[in-house]
Amino acid sequence: MELDDEVKGPGNSYDFGARIFDPGVGRWLSIDPLAKMYPGLSPYNFGGNNPIFYIDPDGREIVPGFLKDNEWKTFLNTVSSLRVNEIFDKVYDQVHGSPEYFSVNRFKSTNISSLANDRGEFRRASDGMFLSGGSYFNKHQINLNQNTNAFASQRTVFEETFHAGQYLFDKENGIGRSDFIHEVEVRVARAFVAGDNQTEFGNEGFVQKFAQNEAVISYFSKIKSGDSLSMKENLDFRNAVKGLANDTLDAGYGKLYGIDKENIKDYGGETDYFDSLTK
Repeated sequence: MELDDEVKGPGNSYDFGARIFDPGVGRWLSIDPLAKMYPGLSPYNFGGNNPIFYIDPDGREIVPGFLKDNEWKTFLNTVSSLRVNEIFDKVYDQVHGSPEYFSVNRFKSTNISSLANDRGEFRRASDGMFLSGGSYFNKHQINLNQNTNAFASQRTVFEETFHAGQYLFDKENGIGRSDFIHEVEVRVARAFVAGDNQTEFGNEGFVQKFAQNEAVISYFSKIKSGDSLSMKENLDFRNAVKGLANDTLDAGYGKLYGIDKENIKDYGGETDYFDSLTK
């Protein structure tokens, strides 16, 4: 941002890069080039009409003002590095282009275990009496732990963004899958993206074991090549996913979500959202 005295005289306009801002009326002098991302807002607004919580760094995308500049830049760099993968690219476009609102926030916690939820979480907004979940002033939240450098963690950013995509998919298709099944499915997606080299995604041993399963390797290979799958290959993969569900349960997520093996005995290894992304 720099002071621009040529447009409306001394001190009356600021050049943010993408647009010129008039501080006298608190509005831009031209429409937002990304206005389609914010259908519920005027294309002339500044910071989503909520400058206490949001900023408008260059006159285009509205970003959380409560994040430190280095945190937001780190998050965007992590997103950029993940978007080279087609799966994450689709998920990010779905979340970013949704008419529902999502915010990226930080929290602090020193109680760190092996569970991903200590590093980040996706929290759906609850419908209130006056504000529906996903509306501008009642946003869904992608929360990242400042104490674990979660803004730079590919695993955390991948998982929490994927959970946001799962929420949108389930809502659009009228299905009510549990948070635990979401945890299983995101690990299937991680295995697909990184294969048996899960180092960049936190190196959960049971996910690496799943990725090294011959049935999983064969299934993923045929998906990537576009070859048709036999009924046996699909069944073998679903059985491997059921095994992954049991391992995820044993890794602590069963206790986290208050479920046991009895609760998932009827789970058939379905991965509806993941399947939609690989078609």
